[in-house]
Amino acid sequence: IFAENQYFTSRTIADAFAARLAETDAPEIALLMPANQSGWLETSTMGVLRARLHRRLRAADPRNRYRLYCPTLPWLDDGDECLNVHSKVFAIDDDLFSVGSANMSNRSMAFDTECNLAIEARGSPEDLARIRLAIAHMRNRLLAEHLATSPQAVDAELQRRGSLHAAIRALQHTGRSLHPLNPTTTPELDALVPDQALQGRSKMHDKLKAANAALAADGWTVMDDDGFIGLVGPFWHRMIAPVPEYALIGQDKHRNRRGVVQGGVVMT
Repeated sequence: IFAENQYFTSRTIADAFAARLAETDAPEIALLMPANQSGWLETSTMGVLRARLHRRLRAADPRNRYRLYCPTLPWLDDGDECLNVHSKVFAIDDDLFSVGSANMSNRSMAFDTECNLAIEARGSPEDLARIRLAIAHMRNRLLAEHLATSPQAVDAELQRRGSLHAAIRALQHTGRSLHPLNPTTTPELDALVPDQALQGRSKMHDKLKAANAALAADGWTVMDDDGFIGLVGPFWHRMIAPVPEYALIGQDKHRNRRGVVQGGVVMT
């Protein structure tokens, strides 16, 4: 499994990786992402979650099949600057390739509207061979770009060594390259940042339905609006003569990365 992504905070994906890593035929997993998250806020939220999942997968990997890599450039100040990764692609063997907008994060996996194109090797023997070759070439081109080499050289090392990690290691050098990444965080931040585990859609729907019923029973009605208010809401209102009152049921779409309602929602 080879993937490039901006974030790695999805517990769903981490659970699937951990389950496979525990098996005797565990696949090699190579994740490529930026060494640093962008700014103090992402470092204190997405960075903490990434470090937490990385620590968990390392502990669940007795055969050393999982690695996290970051791309490096020789002219960047090591530790303070890094090559940003904003791509969202993955390849599984020579059988599946995906590119699109989805991050490996909880929001992308459950709430955000995303669009990915997936190419799967299927069809006649001729089609299967042709598609597998195309998928392998796309993966090798991505690796070659980061390793400052050619797709042919990547393919040769993969064939020679039979290992994705061994091929990357053989092609590493002091210039533009890929290097292992071991993200960490402080114990204070680790204790502060919530896990942000998202509930199942059915459970959230039941809670929202119950909250809506409670407001309606207490004399609240939904504000009918097809503009911004309707998009952010729904907002509820009632008159306690002569004072109008307004209410909003906090949902996951209203929270910030610390797990609380965005200040902008409160101001609205």
